[in-house]
Amino acid sequence: MPFDASRLSRLACLALGVLGTAGPAGAQGDARGVLVEQGIYWQSAGRIELAEASWRKLLSADPRSADAMYGMSQVELARGNTEAARDWIARLRAAHPGDPRVGLFESRLRQPGAQVTDLQAARSAARAGRTAEALQLYRAMIGSRPPPEPLAVEFYQLLGGSPEGWDEGRKGLELLVRDKPDNTAYRLALAQLLTYREPTRREGIRSLVDLAKQPATAAAARASWRQALLWLDARPADAPLYRDYLALQSDPLVAQRLGELGDLGEARRDAPAPRAADPTGPGFAALERGDLAGAERGFQEALRLRPGNTDALGGLGLVRLRQQRFAQAQDLLQRASKGSPRKWASALRSATYWDLLDQASAARSRNDPAMARSLLEQAVQLEPGEAAGRAALASLRQDRIDQARSQSRRQGEAGRQDDARRTLEAALAADPDSVWIRHDLALVYRRQGLDAQSRDVMESLPADQRGTPEALYARALLAADADDPAAGLESLERLPAAARTPDTNDLQRRLWVLDRVRRAREQARRGQADAARELLAETESTLGADMPREALGPLASAWSDAGDPAHASTLSRRLVADEGGTSTADQLLHASLLFKARHDGELAAVLERLQAADMTSAQRQDFDALRTGYEARQRQARSTFAGEAADRGPVLIAGTVYRHRSGEAGLGRLSDTQMPIEARLPLGEGRLVLSVTPTELKAGTLAADPATAGRFGGGPVAARLQSIGAVVPPGAQTARGVGFGVGYESDKLEAGIGTTPLGFAETNVIGNLTYKGQFGDEVSLKADLSRRPVTDSLLSFAGTRDPRTGVEWGGVVATGGRLDLARDFGSYGIYGYGSAHSVTGKNVTSNSRYEIGGGTYAPILRSAGASLTVGVNLDFLSYDKNLSQFTQGQGGYFSPQRYASLTFPLDWSGRDKRLSWRLNASVGVQSFREDPVGAIAADGTPLLVASGTRRTGVAYNIAAIVEYQLAPQLYLGGALGLGNARDYRQFTGNVYLRYAFGTSGPQGAAPGGTTLRPFSSPYTPLL
Repeated sequence: MPFDASRLSRLACLALGVLGTAGPAGAQGDARGVLVEQGIYWQSAGRIELAEASWRKLLSADPRSADAMYGMSQVELARGNTEAARDWIARLRAAHPGDPRVGLFESRLRQPGAQVTDLQAARSAARAGRTAEALQLYRAMIGSRPPPEPLAVEFYQLLGGSPEGWDEGRKGLELLVRDKPDNTAYRLALAQLLTYREPTRREGIRSLVDLAKQPATAAAARASWRQALLWLDARPADAPLYRDYLALQSDPLVAQRLGELGDLGEARRDAPAPRAADPTGPGFAALERGDLAGAERGFQEALRLRPGNTDALGGLGLVRLRQQRFAQAQDLLQRASKGSPRKWASALRSATYWDLLDQASAARSRNDPAMARSLLEQAVQLEPGEAAGRAALASLRQDRIDQARSQSRRQGEAGRQDDARRTLEAALAADPDSVWIRHDLALVYRRQGLDAQSRDVMESLPADQRGTPEALYARALLAADADDPAAGLESLERLPAAARTPDTNDLQRRLWVLDRVRRAREQARRGQADAARELLAETESTLGADMPREALGPLASAWSDAGDPAHASTLSRRLVADEGGTSTADQLLHASLLFKARHDGELAAVLERLQAADMTSAQRQDFDALRTGYEARQRQARSTFAGEAADRGPVLIAGTVYRHRSGEAGLGRLSDTQMPIEARLPLGEGRLVLSVTPTELKAGTLAADPATAGRFGGGPVAARLQSIGAVVPPGAQTARGVGFGVGYESDKLEAGIGTTPLGFAETNVIGNLTYKGQFGDEVSLKADLSRRPVTDSLLSFAGTRDPRTGVEWGGVVATGGRLDLARDFGSYGIYGYGSAHSVTGKNVTSNSRYEIGGGTYAPILRSAGASLTVGVNLDFLSYDKNLSQFTQGQGGYFSPQRYASLTFPLDWSGRDKRLSWRLNASVGVQSFREDPVGAIAADGTPLLVASGTRRTGVAYNIAAIVEYQLAPQLYLGGALGLGNARDYRQFTGNVYLRYAFGTSGPQGAAPGGTTLRPFSSPYTPLL
């Protein structure tokens, strides 16, 4: 449809917005089409400077745009710069050798005289009556698009005056009038065109009568009215049209025609009956002269004289055939054939053929492709030699293929991959020879992980098509999508030179870049970063300063992988430098590289622009992941700032920790009260940590019955002595002491050394050395070497003494290492860990512990004030020996030979003004096996202290932490925890005060940020 002012405004907005925000394929095409229309519009309106701006903007978006190069040649011709115009045409020829506008331009340059634009040449040809030449020039300018408003009237009127273009011209003007019914210039042009043909001439005259009354069109309308009256094959009934004209002004010729109408009426009334001989002669004579109107009158007169005359019917059928009124022609020729079948057979076959094509066209217009196909097949069968029917069938097939591909593309973009696959499978069943249906179906199969089907769908092409240029090109595209540029290059190298096109050349260049990018990435993954960067630099040098735009994205990604995020960002900035030519995919890539380079300021602006962009579902997921990662990093930065602010001065923390574990009195039961006091002092880039932890343990008093007494210390022998009063029974199991520790903490390193509480029966030196590393934004590592107390029971934590035998044992520590690895992908993360420890204690059998596990997690909620993460964790644990009992040599700690658990953790943390909170919980299933534990009876016979155990049940663990900022430097916190393992449950609670000297952090900015870590015992941390 032609332009109008409001449409131009919309197009201007679209050109500014769509290129930067639409999807990578369809929306770019739409926006570039807008720029083409703008360029043509301004050029046709004589606004050369605005036309040039549109063409240059299009060239920025698409340096190989044929329309833009051609448009610039016209801009230079309009300015009289013939040589500059030649340069643009040379560029057009190099990029698009088959473009017909190249030949048209060069043929005009060979003509003498000053060189003019295509528009000027078209108007000159039209004035000279060279309609076909003029139309060719207009088409070179506007292509298959509707003409812009400044050209619309002249183009459609010229088209309507051509032998085959009248109907198209009429429809174009009718659309103009329908859009702007008040535009008298459009109405005048349509009325004038209607007078060009006899069947619509009276309709045109009636419109001109109305327009003659409008001051703006009166003169032109009267002139066209007069000419139409002189053209009209008038009858007496048309006399009012002449009288109305003569009422406005006198005109001898019009008056003469009016007089002839009166004479004609009289003559028709008084004329004698015609002779019976050859009444069709005048009609055929007129038909031979090409006078269709005269022929029609002659044959109609013959039929009036001789109704049913087969020659008259056939002659009138020929007239209708030439008038392209095929249905009427078919009817007349069928009636004529009843008298002379052979005489009219050829004409009837032609009329039937073209009527079938007309019906097929109507069926396609009402979206009935099945009927259209049936009609076209009939037509081709009737006239196999006619090309029009075959072409229409091919076009219908291509429509069907295009519709299926378009539908599947929309379904895929909506995330409905199964529907997209079914659509293409049905299309392939209907058109098994379609290379592009197979190409699209192979892509869908690949998206669904059906790699074998993806390969098979292309391999099952008919043998005679596998080596066609179309098939080789499709294979190369699939290889590019599969990140297999070498295979794509191999397919393109098989193309014969004559079959190479700008598109295949562009793909070959892109695959060459991708192949080198892939090699560079492989080198970077192998740790050969220098070699990777050298290969990428060589690639850029080969491409030169005029690097193709499609190479920027892959190269930028590869530079980032090779450890040069700064250069990667530079390339991606070039990729998005021209907003008009930037796709959503380009912007997302640029955002991801900015994220990796930690250019958060620039990233924030890009994410804001992308927020309102039209994206596919996959692009929206990528955007959400980037935004989530960015927001998490901002929260982390704020948290780090708050933590650093708190750590700039000394911090003093003190509290009380209580822990209770169920079990038998004197054995597994434990009540643990600790009062840790911790001072954190700035030291260099880290903190010096000093701690004092008074601790009291109570396990209750061992029952006196022999069965229970025999499970402690000296075992059955001591129990026997106790039962006869030979020894003093064990009393209440308690332990008191004070632990000390000193350590250093920084962002990457933690080191500490200390003791279990002095005053316990057994005191151990403990400590740790921990390294925390980050590799890029995704991968983190934690390595820990430690010696830590085993606090399952009073025996394992403090050690004890059996007064019946005087033996001391216990005080167990685990010495070894642990490695954690994690990768965060933004929308989810994975992690794994493994550890190995030697477990020893005084007079306790040595043991070994091994653990391995891993899992995944996904953030469900991430905002400035809260986060919610869920996941799944699988853990395996094994001890060499079961030392869970309390006799001498046993350690009193849970030590299964096989342990496995599958749990589903949840972590919810947040902050609201002064209040911070965290809920860490998990629930799942655990299963373990313990070997039996034996002892020696008083008489020397072996006894079974504990039988082997196999159990499977529910595992759970819950920890809730709250911290409130009482004042800028003072925090009050507390925590509760509940968990289970084997046959006991454990409850933990604490309360603490934190005071930060010399700082005045923001109210509500709890040290540690949103993810709150509570203060707790150095021996029994809550988390």
